[in-house]
Amino acid sequence: MGIVSEEKPDEPIEGVPLTGPPLEAYVVDEAAQALYQRRTRRTLGLLVLIAVVVLVILWFVDPRQSDIGYCGMKEMTGLDCPGCGGTRATHVLLHGGFLEAFRYNAYWAATWPLWIYITASVIVDILFGKMLPGRLHTRPWFWIVTMSLLMLFGLVRNLPFYPAM
Repeated sequence: MGIVSEEKPDEPIEGVPLTGPPLEAYVVDEAAQALYQRRTRRTLGLLVLIAVVVLVILWFVDPRQSDIGYCGMKEMTGLDCPGCGGTRATHVLLHGGFLEAFRYNAYWAATWPLWIYITASVIVDILFGKMLPGRLHTRPWFWIVTMSLLMLFGLVRNLPFYPAM
């Protein structure tokens, strides 16, 4: 048998308060909230600037003709990781070559519109406090399915029957 407590649940335990801090303790200071929003927007601005610079570089520099894009997994194991070919695929997508991008990295070529939508949704949320319809990235099942498909793609692309890049 287990241990049975003689105490009644309605009676306070000595030294343990029945309630938490007053509600006022949970109210966020408006100045702190404004500072948080400014920092979040600055960080977002920096990330967008970095993304634009990378995309401009990828527009002008063809990774198929240069040493841009290095994969440690491919160097160490000889296997393609799920992201291998993503830089080449992005370059080709920027120039409108969907089918060729699909050849470099099928997962990225098939899902890039989704990632653009999610990025836009996060930016709109940070800047305007509103989410675009869908809110997929806020749902746990979305990340489970996405990561499962990414791992499956990483396995399948290393099987002998998968077309070589």
